[in-house]
Amino acid sequence: MSYDEESSGYLKNCFKFYKNLTYDSNHLLRIDESARSIRYEESKYGEFPPLLSKISTQLVHLLQTELSSTTVGSDVTQLVQACADFQPEAAIVNYYRGKTNMGFHTDNVEFDKKAPLVSISLGPSALYLWEVSKPVTASPSFLHPPINGGDHPDGSTVIPIVLRHGDVVIMLGKSRLAKHAVPVVLFDEAYRDPVLRMAAQLASQRLCPNLCANVGSSNGSSPTCHVERSYCSCAICKAFVDYVLTTRINMNVRQVVPAGYSFSDFDKK
Repeated sequence: MSYDEESSGYLKNCFKFYKNLTYDSNHLLRIDESARSIRYEESKYGEFPPLLSKISTQLVHLLQTELSSTTVGSDVTQLVQACADFQPEAAIVNYYRGKTNMGFHTDNVEFDKKAPLVSISLGPSALYLWEVSKPVTASPSFLHPPINGGDHPDGSTVIPIVLRHGDVVIMLGKSRLAKHAVPVVLFDEAYRDPVLRMAAQLASQRLCPNLCANVGSSNGSSPTCHVERSYCSCAICKAFVDYVLTTRINMNVRQVVPAGYSFSDFDKK
């Protein structure tokens, strides 16, 4: 399976299943990330989405393999073990549109704060700010000034990273509790990203009630819609592609309780 075909499957699930009202939604709320509070209750949630569980576990195991063979830095035994024990138990799917952003925050509400956190980006690129423990000297220098006061980290300890469609961030070890933010989404770049446009087109065909993925092919392998938006013959597919190109999706997966424990072991009496 090609990269664009696989990522189109994740796009399909985000729009068809993960938006379902059986999951808790904050879509209509404006959240102050610095004051947010999440309480995990085992009985409140249903089955973890199988595809998201599979891909997040595969990604963590890839990292485990890399760490096992590394000769850089200090002892990584604990990090390797954390990857080996990883169990996806909770996820948040964020949908960014318009001027939506996310301020500096730390993902620290899980009982297990040593397990990896997997973040998968789909859709338009975004600027990701990540706090590190020591000042960074960059050449050329970063374009953001120092941030003073409040809960914001000093600008000299913040690294800006552009996250594109399909990029993955795994927070583990010292980075697991690092402050991070998404101040802006780069929507203008989406229309110039051929991989994103192809993935959006394939996902639209799979979701389209007109069965665009099967029309014109006896075996369903040759869709009639084209990558170029201006040549798409289906109005529904075109509307879906337009929406994907103007919506950034971030799926972040967490392990809530340490390996060998259950939610009930951490219930507050």
